[in-house]
Amino acid sequence: MDRRSFVKSSALLGAASLAGIIKPSDAFASVKGPRKTGTAKPSGKPVLRFKDGEFRILQLTDTHLIYDRPEEYAKTFARIENVVAEEKPSFLALTGDNVTGEGPTRKAMWNKYLGFLDGFGVPYCVVYGNHDAEAGMSRPEMSSWVVSGRNCVNTLDPVSGELADVRLPVYGADGSVKLELYFLDSHDYSSSNGFGGRVPGYAWFKPEQVAWLKRECESSVAENGGVHIPSMAFFHIPLVEYDTAWNKSKFRCGVMGESVCSGEINSGMFLAMLEGGNIMGVFSGHDHNNNYITDHYGIALAYGGFSGDNTTYTDLKHSLRVIIAKEGRREFDTWLHDEYGNRICKVAYSNGEFKNY
Repeated sequence: MDRRSFVKSSALLGAASLAGIIKPSDAFASVKGPRKTGTAKPSGKPVLRFKDGEFRILQLTDTHLIYDRPEEYAKTFARIENVVAEEKPSFLALTGDNVTGEGPTRKAMWNKYLGFLDGFGVPYCVVYGNHDAEAGMSRPEMSSWVVSGRNCVNTLDPVSGELADVRLPVYGADGSVKLELYFLDSHDYSSSNGFGGRVPGYAWFKPEQVAWLKRECESSVAENGGVHIPSMAFFHIPLVEYDTAWNKSKFRCGVMGESVCSGEINSGMFLAMLEGGNIMGVFSGHDHNNNYITDHYGIALAYGGFSGDNTTYTDLKHSLRVIIAKEGRREFDTWLHDEYGNRICKVAYSNGEFKNY
């Protein structure tokens, strides 16, 4: 049994399938139908803006914070603090497996983590991984904690009470939208798709989510006079295309230290992104020994660096991924900021082309 299998089999899965169907947010996302339209921010939520032509994103993934392991989360917090001080991000993207451990301690750990994040004064958005809702955790209850964060830009789905899939606008100097960020729930195990026992392993995006993303891409183009706003997507479980891209792409940078642990079923989400024409990069977590970025038909498929400590497995240096979007251009730079302060695997993306620098 490999370590990924061990982590999965040893987890408390009794309540891991609590995820419901995620429907569009009534804020940030532009939704056709009875809910609000447009991209106005809800009251009290931070507005995302470029600064000096850049929007700097720091991706935190697989922190696996455990309240009863203070020596470990102290190291994780110190590393994040150091990278924030050096990279000065505009925004934090949390891509799942954030808090683990025993159920009764998770609220205390979330409170500590959110307080720590709020201390930076930087907006952040959260998605869950396959381990966040284990140990008897209720996703709606957990989501109510998350959105209480002072600088959290998540919204709750009005039906399920869970974190909604959202499209977040980032505004340029002229007040118009120059970048959009999609945050999507990749769920946990195949049981959340209704196939537990028939299809093993991890979950995949639901048809409703694929349809939502298509609508959002179409709405974005319509709202912006036919222009495709450069966009990025963030979620936990990688798409099946991550494996194909690594094996077939002419460009790749970073490490593939374990198999891509995606869902068994291809949901069609990558095709929706490709057809939509908006998304230039996808950023996931989940596989602790993978930190690569590669090209798949002009869309970057990338892992964040493993951001946690010794509460779970990894063979790689602990790191966080930095992504710097360029205002008014379909371009971004990205690298991994490792635990020794090094910027490694530096990649420049421009209009579907990739190069190291």
